[in-house]
Parts: sequence; structure tokens; C-alpha cells
Amino acid sequence: MKCRLLVHRLLLSMMVWATLYAGPNAAVATSSSPKTLTLRALSEIVATGPRFIGLPGHELTAQIIERRLQALHDRGAAQLVTRDMQQVVPVVESAWLTLGDDRRIPIYPFWPNGAHLCTTPPEGITALLIYIGDGHPKDLPARSLKGAIVAMEYNSYDRWQNVVQFGARAILFLSPQRTTWVHSLAKFVNIPFDTPRFYIQDDQLAQSIREQPQPQPVRLVSRMKWERQRVRDFVLILDGQDPKIADEVVIVNARYDASCVVPQLAFGAEQAIGAAILCELAERLIEQPRKRTIMLIWTGADSMNFASLRQILGAGREAPHQWGVRTAKTKDDAVKKALKNLPKRTDSLRNQAEQIRNSIRNALANEAAVRTRYEMQIKQILVPIGKALTRLRRAGVNSPQDRIKLDTLEQQQEHHDALLVAVQRNRLAEEHWPGLEALTPNVMAQIEAELAEATVELGTLKRDVRLLRPL
Repeated sequence: MKCRLLVHRLLLSMMVWATLYAGPNAAVATSSSPKTLTLRALSEIVATGPRFIGLPGHELTAQIIERRLQALHDRGAAQLVTRDMQQVVPVVESAWLTLGDDRRIPIYPFWPNGAHLCTTPPEGITALLIYIGDGHPKDLPARSLKGAIVAMEYNSYDRWQNVVQFGARAILFLSPQRTTWVHSLAKFVNIPFDTPRFYIQDDQLAQSIREQPQPQPVRLVSRMKWERQRVRDFVLILDGQDPKIADEVVIVNARYDASCVVPQLAFGAEQAIGAAILCELAERLIEQPRKRTIMLIWTGADSMNFASLRQILGAGREAPHQWGVRTAKTKDDAVKKALKNLPKRTDSLRNQAEQIRNSIRNALANEAAVRTRYEMQIKQILVPIGKALTRLRRAGVNSPQDRIKLDTLEQQQEHHDALLVAVQRNRLAEEHWPGLEALTPNVMAQIEAELAEATVELGTLKRDVRLLRPL
């Protein structure tokens, strides 16, 4: 089976010029002309706002694309496959700056250094704000930078790294009139080290910082975390109509997410062009006879090392395998094994849930898997108790209230330790059942979540084997 992979950037760039920039001799645009359809889709996508994974604009764009593709699918001319994946991305909870008053001014964290996010301690960072222009080494007030918050021009390449060496605690980049990707790519490194960096979008604030007569105290607070976010990808399959070459597949891919060195500002107007044109291309191709099969793919995680595209192109072909070598045979074996084991997994989960509903005591006495689930719940309770005890002992017992709190935590730890040992050894006495019954709702919720996940995974794998794998 042959597969022709068209590099979407080249293809779609050509289509952009042909579609959006028709010359004076081009036909007059009508309501169904390429120009009108493309610009309509493009304006709708751009209006959603920043489209980095996890932001509202990303989800809204996915909904826009899905509505359009579902309409084509409902006409019976194409097969639509939607694939959901979980992608870990940096998520900003809050980031702000105060300048001498209580007014909180939004600031925007940069892309992490390796895995290290642009966060501050919970109380934030309070220090003198020093403006250093474009940060040229000969102009740096080196002795004054230690412990300071430094403001500098965005168009300064990677000179912020020199500022870090002089002991700056955080860096604020001021919005430029215009910039290039060269400056943006120099604003983070792949080494995980702690240097919070933020972008100031407010032009008036940026100008006031440039003109401040002397350093002034400021406070900045930033909370970020790594979090799993859902990404939905779309595959529209247009079957070939020539029996001789219908098994040759042409793949055209465009992204609908947007990337930026400042994720919260990933508007990506230019990056949306490919997704908009691909929507129109789908409508055009459906109306025309096709000899070869065509796969049109909209991916939502291009910014994370093409995670979506890599998953789709491997759908139904690869599965986790214990050996390092992945031949065609091992891929086949892995898929067959997954198709065999997933139903067993769902049956086991249903059986555990049914036994717990009928009798918690019998389930714990007869099922090691059920006991393991209760063990995990007990351990999850013990972890925060242990941390709280460690903090209290380090701080010292300085008051009667501290003594009461310490005694209470120690009693809770002793109780749950004894309960854990009883479950592990399957030696449960009457005094253990109240505590175990209190844990049952959490255990059942975990089983139901795993059952739902396994059911979706099995359905997705069967669909991929049926629709995507043959391509």
C-alpha cells in the first residue's frame, strides 16, 4: 500500500496565494468562491482569541471545525474520525504585578525553561524594579542587579541570560513596536533553571517603566502548573473511486492550535490560515471525483512536538510493546493483544464493582485487586498527614494548640497505619469496617472512571483498526 504525504506548509502556502491573493484578472468572487469561504472560516477561527492548548480559544476552534466537518459527514460523502488525546501543557492560574499601589496589572509568563515554570513563591517577589534598556553588557549596572526585578526591552536577543548571572530575581520584557522570531526564540532555554520571565503587554505601563526616574519597589506574583488538557483531532476520509489506485492515500495536514513564546498570547492569525483553507479544501474535494483516497487531518497539538500528528499516523498500528524493536509483526501482535486484553479489563472492573455493591466484606476477603484499591485510598490519606506532621515537628510545638494538633495527627496516622496493615494482610476485624465503608465511594468512583476510560480506549482502537489502519 502506498502513501503520499504532502507537506502541508508548502501545499497550503501555495493555496493561500492562489485563494486569498487572486490577481486583477481573477474571476469575481461569489458567495461560494474560494476567497469568501476561506476568509469566512479564517475570521471565525481568529475571533476565538489565543489558541494555545487549554485556552478557551483552542476549544472553541475545535468546535468550529467539528461543526463544519460534521455537516460534510452528514451529507454521506466522507467519514469523519475524531480522536481525543491528553496533552500535558503549562497552565497559568494567575500572574500580576503591583506598582506602589494595590492595583493588579496583568503580566504574561513566558514558555518554561525546560520543565521549570515561570512561577514565584506564594507570597510573590518584592524587589526594586530596574530598567536596563536592551541589556547590552557594557551598559549593565551589574552591582545593582542582585536581588532586583529587571525590566528590559523585548528586542534584546538572549541578553537576559547575562542579567541572570548578576543575580536578578525576575525579568520583565517590555512590549516592542515590532519584533522578529529571532528575538522570541531567544527568550527561553531547554535547561530547567529558575528564572521567572514575564511579558508586559500594556504599552503605557511599558513606557512609564522606561521613563521612571529611579528604581521603585514592585511586587509580582505568578502561579503556574503543568496540567493535562484534552486535545481533539479530526480526520476526514474521502474514499478513492478508482479500484486500481484507491489504496494510495494522499494525506494533507493543517494545525488549528497556535504557539507562542508567551502561551497566553498565542493568537496565531497566520497559523490559522492552514486550518481555514483545509476546511474549504474538504468542501471542494467532496464535490469532485477522486481516484485516490484522501485523508484531511486537523491537528490540535502541533505546538507540542507534533504530538497529534504522530498519534494519528500511528493510530491502530502501534501499541506499547515490551521489546525495543518494533517490526510490522510486533505492531500487529501489540494491536491484537490490546484488542484481547481491553475486554478482559472492562469485565474485571465490572466484576469488582458488582462484588463491592453486593458485599464489601466478601469483596475484600476474596479479591486481591479490591484490597489493592482500598490500600491506595488509605495511602492517599496518609501522605498529607505525614507532610503535616513533618512541618509541625520542624516548626516546633510552641503552644497548647500545637500540642493538640500534633496529638490529633499522630492518632490519625496510627489509625490509618493499622487499617493499612489489616487490609494488606487480609486480617480485618470489626473495628476496621467503619473506616473501610467510608472509603468505598472513592473506590467505586475510581473503578467507574477506569471503566469509562477502558471502554473509550477499546472503542477508539476498534475504530482506528477499521478506518485508519487500512490507510
